[in-house]
Amino acid sequence: MPDFVVLSLGQGASWTAMWVVAGQDVPAQRQGVASGIAATAQQVGAALGLAVLVMVATAPLAASAPADAVREATVVSARMRRIPLAHGR
Repeated sequence: MPDFVVLSLGQGASWTAMWVVAGQDVPAQRQGVASGIAATAQQVGAALGLAVLVMVATAPLAASAPADAVREATVVSARMRRIPLAHGR
């Protein structure tokens, strides 16, 4: 649980600062455009970051056949879903 507290504090501080900077020195009639550009940049950055993380995480599977990689990914996913159940949640 403490991890979520640290994550919440960090995101609260950084997101607030990001939106303030995105709207700084922007005329009132252009605030929507500035907000849209900031939101789009955030989503694109998240998608690219996730793609890089997946690429790094699956690099060891690259040498195996595609069917083996899919099977391994399915097993890992199934194990991850059972973790909360094992803790009674």
